[in-house]
Amino acid sequence: MLEKNIADLVRDADLMQRVSLAFKGNPSPVLTKVLSSLSVIEDQAPKVKKAQRRLSIREALHAKKSNRQEAKELT
Repeated sequence: MLEKNIADLVRDADLMQRVSLAFKGNPSPVLTKVLSSLSVIEDQAPKVKKAQRRLSIREALHAKKSNRQEAKELT
């Protein structure tokens, strides 16, 4: 699971949310246990999305810094 792309994990969490909403009726005990596990993962989606945004910003800043450093070296 840790090898997966963050965007894939977020998409998976969205899918799990839709599945859990589909079974809200009167699920079996086994299904209740599975859905409870999914809800724990689902609760992590906002944190994953925030981490993804922060990584994007960090990569952009790093690229900008590298470009400035290259410009300095050229002058």
